[in-house]
Amino acid sequence: MSCTIRAIRCNQASFQEVEFSSGFNVILADRTEESTSKDSRNGLGKSTLIEIIHFCLGATMRTG
Repeated sequence: MSCTIRAIRCNQASFQEVEFSSGFNVILADRTEESTSKDSRNGLGKSTLIEIIHFCLGATMRTG
C-alpha cells in the first residue's frame, strides 16, 4: 500500500498552497533580495507544514 500527497491547500487566503513533486522534496524558508541579516526565517510555517503532513498520514491530533 502506498500513499501520495500531491499538494496541501487551504481555503484561508493567508495560506500559500504547497505542491510536491515525485521524488525528494525539500522545505526551505525563502528570502528575498530585500531581506537583511536581521530578517528571520522563523514563523514561516515549515514545522506547521510537517505537522499537517504527519496528521494527513494518520497521526492523532494534539491538544493544547
